Amino acid sequence: MSTVKTLEGRLRPIYEYTEIKAQLPLAAATYLFGPYLGMPPAVSSVYALGIVGWCAIRYREGKKVRDYQKSLTNIEPFWMTTETIPHNSKATWIGRGFEWTGMHAQRVWDANKEQYKEFYALPESFHKARRLETKIANEEGKGLNPYRSEARKARYTKKREHNVIDVFQLYSPSGLQPAIEKFTASTVARYLTKLSWKNSNAPHPPVGGDTVTHAVGFEHETDQYIELEERNGHAIVFGASRTGKSRFLEFLVSQDIARNDSPVCLVDPKGDAELLARMWSECKRTGREGEFWVVALGFTEISARYNAVATFSRLTSVATRVSGQMAGSGDSGVFKDFAWRFLLICADAMLAVGEKPTFKLLKRYVEDLEIIYLKYTTKYLDDNIKGWREQVDRIKNPPPKQLKDGTMSPQRMTIPPHLKGRSTEMVARDILLGQFLLDNPDKINVTIESLRNALKNEINYYNKITASLIPMLTKLTSGDIAELISPNYADVLDERPIISWQQIIQKNGVVAILLDAMSDDEVATAVGSMFFQDLLSVSGEIYKHGNEKGLHNPDRTSIKPLWLHIDEFHAVAKGGGGGEPFLSLLNRSAGSGTRLTCYSQTYSDIQDAVGSAEAAGVILGNFNSTFMLRVKTLDTAEYLTQSITKGDLLGLDTMSAISSEGSKIVDDDSDETSTDGDNKANWFNARTTYGVKVEANEPIISPQTIMTLPKGQAFAFLNAKRLVKLRFPLLREVEGFIPPSMDAMLSDMKEKYERIDEDLGFD
Repeated sequence: MSTVKTLEGRLRPIYEYTEIKAQLPLAAATYLFGPYLGMPPAVSSVYALGIVGWCAIRYREGKKVRDYQKSLTNIEPFWMTTETIPHNSKATWIGRGFEWTGMHAQRVWDANKEQYKEFYALPESFHKARRLETKIANEEGKGLNPYRSEARKARYTKKREHNVIDVFQLYSPSGLQPAIEKFTASTVARYLTKLSWKNSNAPHPPVGGDTVTHAVGFEHETDQYIELEERNGHAIVFGASRTGKSRFLEFLVSQDIARNDSPVCLVDPKGDAELLARMWSECKRTGREGEFWVVALGFTEISARYNAVATFSRLTSVATRVSGQMAGSGDSGVFKDFAWRFLLICADAMLAVGEKPTFKLLKRYVEDLEIIYLKYTTKYLDDNIKGWREQVDRIKNPPPKQLKDGTMSPQRMTIPPHLKGRSTEMVARDILLGQFLLDNPDKINVTIESLRNALKNEINYYNKITASLIPMLTKLTSGDIAELISPNYADVLDERPIISWQQIIQKNGVVAILLDAMSDDEVATAVGSMFFQDLLSVSGEIYKHGNEKGLHNPDRTSIKPLWLHIDEFHAVAKGGGGGEPFLSLLNRSAGSGTRLTCYSQTYSDIQDAVGSAEAAGVILGNFNSTFMLRVKTLDTAEYLTQSITKGDLLGLDTMSAISSEGSKIVDDDSDETSTDGDNKANWFNARTTYGVKVEANEPIISPQTIMTLPKGQAFAFLNAKRLVKLRFPLLREVEGFIPPSMDAMLSDMKEKYERIDEDLGFD
């Protein structure tokens, strides 16, 4: 096994150019003067041509080193439109880049050494150009009239002439001074600000970070993809604010929409209008406008309606989705359990009387359980007791009692102690039902038994145990939001569609869910959590019956992917209500086709959202692919680096040795040789050896490398296998499909829903 270690040595003087400078004159001299020195013309020509060929090879090698050194400080950006992104039906394009190996780690290690930075440092002309731009900007930004006085005008003119001369000296080749002098200094400064390869002193893109990270593999850059099957294992994207995370989300969502073969959903807690506009324009461009819906708590006039408790496979799901938003730790867990029980009782009774659960109805019945009790008992008594209304009237109005003196005294209905405060109608029905069920135990069902037991609680006690539930339901049923998440199915004038996950999946819908968390974080968290609880329930049905359940001749094996993008996903995973649906989706939904791509800023955000590091670790353990843009915290960067293999980082090892030894001194005037110690001369021998040594053994990317990435660049660890260094494009708009303004979207959705102006609130 070989133990030889080598270094590339790209950070050094370009010796190849020195060699060329020495050999080209030799080639010319050989060609011109070879025949005069006795060389046949053919030989001299071939020899000169050989030298020129060798110089060409050395020039190519030197240029490779020079290009590498120049790229360490500047990489040109690239532009694309969503129309030209090279996606396909089997893979998703994730940017341009290269697979990161130990070679690239070694190049970064070398570039960060102080003794090598001189070989790729920016020239002084670059810094002088920036100073000149700042100077001119300061002069023009003072807001003062430069010609306020003749003296000031003269000074100003002199300064500008001086600046023109500076610019000429810096940037113009000889012979062009008359042309350059036609331009003012500000004109030249504007030229310098253009991102053009023709100007080597142009300012670099304002992306910050360390350009070395991508430059070390820039020459090997190609289009990079992630297989759609790899996305089945879910992906997590980390990135600090304003580092390109939203742009990355944009072109991933654009590709999912463009494939036009499956539903796409974006959940955005903030309600980013730019993301909404991007999805809007992409749906128009790809012909999916009719399948596009918006659920926006901040833009109720364009939002579709959605009932998070209307669809379920088990009745308990209704109670779980609502009570899941309540705190469940400590003493709060007891009240949460009671709230769950009463919600289940209400939902059970509502289904029995033919009502579809909504937040408004649940709030109404939880606040006053008698209402649903009277509705249900009406149906139950109609089915089981003939003439029950007369019997109830007799119980409410008992016959008068005859006194000893023969007079008749009116009587009042006796109200049991546990029913004090209840209406006489409700008490009379309960008494009648109690007698009937005692005589007919086979007629007892869960619903009537649960309702009667719930009403046995004293009113004040009942109000206490539902006190934490009522405020939460009040928030969900207040204002315009109530119309969105608790729709009135009987309102025929409201033409905004009512959507469901089953409908979205079966119709290959594209949905943007904007929760407006900046306006009301608690409502956004609650609604977002119920979205995912509902999706989890639908995923279970798809897993068992396929996504064609309810259609004619359904195929039980038909499962299509649902591309679900969740921006700032920690914001909708807060508390006990959010964490459990997320964990269940990550663990169990892949078999039903759900592919999650989640976006967050830091590891700490997730930890704070779910309550502990252990819970955060459980959630993050379900992501098989990681995209890491620039982050600000060490623990976030280490989430990736701790999964990366280690490698040896090499350096140059220099060893010097000096030795001395005595020598005999010969006297020129004598034939004898002196061996006297006083006449000995000491001769020194110096020897220097070079080798390669291992300077460190570390992961091939460090947390510091991630924390200094430029904007729009990332590392991707795909399917726990490939480590890829990426950079993302700047998006240009497709002609004719420019993302609209919010006003344009309001107008367009108004036309789509075909609603009258009064209903929409438009003038």
